Amino acid sequence: MQTVEIPFGEWLPDVPDYKNPGCLTANNVIPSPGGYGPFLGAVAQGDSTAGTCLGAKHLFRTTGAAIVVGGTGTSLFSIVGGTLAATTGLTDIGADAYWSIAQFNAFVIAAGPNNNIKALTDIDSDTTWSDLAGSPPQAKVVARVGNFLMAANLPSLPFSFQNSALNSPTDWPTPGTADARQKSSGRGNLQFEYGEITGIAGDRYAMMFQQRAVSRIDFVGPPQVFQITPIEEARGCIAPQSIITVGFMTYFLAHDGFWATDGNQTFPIGTSKVNRWFFDNVSETDRFRTQGAIIWEKECIIWSFYPADNATGFNRQIIFSWAQNKWSTANLPVDWIVDNKVGATTLEDLDALFATLEDVTPNLDSSFWGARSRVLSAFIQDGAGNTEINLLNGTALEAEFETSDTEPKPGNRVAVKRIYPMVENADINTTAALVTREQKGGAPMTTAFAPINNAGFCPVNGSGRFVRTRTVIPAAASWDRAQGVMAAFRVTGMR
Repeated sequence: MQTVEIPFGEWLPDVPDYKNPGCLTANNVIPSPGGYGPFLGAVAQGDSTAGTCLGAKHLFRTTGAAIVVGGTGTSLFSIVGGTLAATTGLTDIGADAYWSIAQFNAFVIAAGPNNNIKALTDIDSDTTWSDLAGSPPQAKVVARVGNFLMAANLPSLPFSFQNSALNSPTDWPTPGTADARQKSSGRGNLQFEYGEITGIAGDRYAMMFQQRAVSRIDFVGPPQVFQITPIEEARGCIAPQSIITVGFMTYFLAHDGFWATDGNQTFPIGTSKVNRWFFDNVSETDRFRTQGAIIWEKECIIWSFYPADNATGFNRQIIFSWAQNKWSTANLPVDWIVDNKVGATTLEDLDALFATLEDVTPNLDSSFWGARSRVLSAFIQDGAGNTEINLLNGTALEAEFETSDTEPKPGNRVAVKRIYPMVENADINTTAALVTREQKGGAPMTTAFAPINNAGFCPVNGSGRFVRTRTVIPAAASWDRAQGVMAAFRVTGMR
């Protein structure tokens, strides 16, 4: 028999099935060099608060300790060292709104509709949210821009912004006064025809996003204070929480797909790859909710969205690897995704997890039990009306791959008897199925999924001119990397 290698290439759902250089499905996996790795499930941490999480951010105290802050419709909270402290009784921000969170030196600041801007006055010690001093305007968006705190999308002025005094987030002089000019504070307006301000982001260059435009904002001093330079007037950000900055690049969701900007120009990252798939699968009325976070250890960005077939929450994810320039998907119902930091495990923690020291896996010498770097986390409903933080470092979710159509022997029909999964799976429980067609557009014939045997292949029995494979790695399998399959075939006669 002859063999043909079919790699799990780049996930390209927008490219036609035939001669697609990638694959048609790459679900519950994360792009990695040469293939894909597992997307890990949730492990509850016991830190919960009433309601649905409507915004969260991972920050660091001056000691290096991690702090996660966030909010629900009527509360703001902080989580440090496994202890959650919530400030309740806030005015409801509304069903279609989310908290915008920023840090300015020791201050942690949160802005949401219907509320004064709130703050923790000392990130190292304060756990009670209160009104930010200085009478800043109410706003939907808040961010640090250089040495200023910026508030934007103001009540009845959705295309306006106002900045604090220089180096003072608690000093908000009346715009246009001598005091404001002396302190480089002021208010500005963007062009209203580009819609409301949806976000502020950037590192080297600060950028302000509207629904239909992106502008760079540069400090020039009073009386103008900031100079606005449009860098994109064909598209903007339609989902405020989709804006993610990594280094000098900022990524966002526009009306025509996923884009990135360096502060000077914009770049497509989803065109002719995933944009059409995304808009076919996202709930049209809920696109604005799309929310992103960074998977630092995997060099990826993950966006959660409301799917069209189950628009009851963030039930689906799309993942982009900026290192591999590849995409994938996942299925995990969440309230909110946020990066986090794992602390060291104590002996008391181990005692609760394992009966004896001999049962501890991995062994105690492993770095797994030390304080580790950032790990993806998510707030998930606990079944009792509460949102609970979970680390996404549990067992692997069920992974699915589907390759594109290929002709093992161009112009000929083939019979395929064996599929060899190229998957590093210690549990040896990968399954595969074969899909064949006689002509493009013809009805597909699909075999049953067959488990891998001791000889290293999944026995199948199908024939046709065009061939594709489906591969499933079961949930909780101990696997590392999936690269593709090899199909063993022989040429058969024409029908």
